[in-house]
Amino acid sequence: MELIQTDQNYIFMQMQSSDTALWCSRETGEFSVHHSWDLASESNPECLGTIIGLVGKIRLHPSLDEVLVVIKESDRIGELPECDLSRFNPIYRIRTVVLIPLTQPSTQTNNQPELNLNLKPCPKHHSGKIDLSEVAEGYSTNGGGASNPPTGGGGGPKFPFRVLSGKIKTAGSSLKSTANTAAAGIANQVKAPWKKENGNKVLERLERRLHEELLRLFNDSGSFYFMLRGDITNSMQCQYTGGYTEGPVYLKADDRFFFNKSMLQEVLDLEDSRADPWILPVIQGFVEIKQCSLNEEYVEELQLQPESRLPTFYTLIVISRRSRHRAGTRYKRRGVDDLGHVANFVETEQILLYHTYALSFVQVRGSIPLYWSQPGIKYRPPPRLHKDETENQQAFSTHFQSIFDRYGGCVNCISLVERGGREKVLADAYLEHILIYNHPHLAYISFDFHEHCRGMRFENVSLLLDTVEDLINETGYFWIDPQGVVTQQNGVFRINCVDCLDRTNVVQVDCPSKTSIRKPAGQIRSSTA
Repeated sequence: MELIQTDQNYIFMQMQSSDTALWCSRETGEFSVHHSWDLASESNPECLGTIIGLVGKIRLHPSLDEVLVVIKESDRIGELPECDLSRFNPIYRIRTVVLIPLTQPSTQTNNQPELNLNLKPCPKHHSGKIDLSEVAEGYSTNGGGASNPPTGGGGGPKFPFRVLSGKIKTAGSSLKSTANTAAAGIANQVKAPWKKENGNKVLERLERRLHEELLRLFNDSGSFYFMLRGDITNSMQCQYTGGYTEGPVYLKADDRFFFNKSMLQEVLDLEDSRADPWILPVIQGFVEIKQCSLNEEYVEELQLQPESRLPTFYTLIVISRRSRHRAGTRYKRRGVDDLGHVANFVETEQILLYHTYALSFVQVRGSIPLYWSQPGIKYRPPPRLHKDETENQQAFSTHFQSIFDRYGGCVNCISLVERGGREKVLADAYLEHILIYNHPHLAYISFDFHEHCRGMRFENVSLLLDTVEDLINETGYFWIDPQGVVTQQNGVFRINCVDCLDRTNVVQVDCPSKTSIRKPAGQIRSSTA
């Protein structure tokens, strides 16, 4: 899409022919939807270049102005199937975002500093061949000052720049080499136009630091993904059981994983369907897509069947979606809040695609749902519990009720924390509140990972998996083919350690091997032979 700057607004316009555009006031920061031809009434329009999408708007500090966050560059990393396998849609990882300060425009237009974003030049306005000779016939304003759309021979609206004559400024002179796209370079490119020589230096330093941190979050982590078509926030089963239909994806997005929802809230609050093209759900997490070869024995088996045309490979997809609620860094964000949201809550979906079949298995992780923290600055400070038993139990119950409501069936909790030492206080409190909760469909398994796997003996995780194999089979997995759903997952595994990182990763990788990869693979071969 195009990003256009005028004296009063930033304007987002689709590259393809569109009757509407999304405007953001530079003075108030308010969003609004306008007809595309309303641009003709703006002063000094300048096309800054093309962007991929709008992440949203954010105020990093009460004393600072808001900034727009837009996607400058992205990488296509593969395709994800629709829940009914009707088609595959591309998925993209954000490579670079840029920040656009929202400030009250200067009354002296000539004194305004250039906003140097190094965006990709717009093919319509930076080619050096802008045809301004055609002035739309029939363009006029009525007595009330409202614009009537210019029309072409087909009766539809013509592109509004044709009525602007020489008002468009070519921004080519402000575009510099895009060779250096690292976060530090971008931070230097985005200057705050409202700065004055005698301004508050402390506030300026704070602003610079916060802007750099925001840019590093998006540009250095490689952990933000989006789809222009398709729903990345929901698992395949949730899309299918939710009556997946055509329409704006954001209306069906999982609120937990719609990372930039609060940044787009003002656009959402417009409740104007004309704004739908600019609402782009972004997730924070991880996506990996790999094509794998079948084991040699299976390939030999297929080769013994000349009539078989089954492929000798399969595709494995891992998608982790991190919740936007109770976000924060390790050690600084632990436990639960009053709404039942826990720190580092992540839904991980593993998808196996083979021939015309798709299988999906979903697990979740999250901090122990009690009020606790790890204060201090030393390495691995001891956990500390907060609030009384009643308050903890209320938040605990709220959290697990949300898990039951979302995933149904049985919730199988696997705790990997140490049963002794500094983690004992968490292990004991977790078990105590499990017993108080006393839910008939809640299973609890304690596995002291450090005790059983000490010395990198990760193969001992098999002891845990053998113990919970029946629970894994009862939970099942989602399996769909062109004829419809074969089976659905009923319930979920909730796995945690203290950080919900390394120990949890090891177990979550191996857990699906008991159900959604090995066993269905054999069933697929037998059913298609």
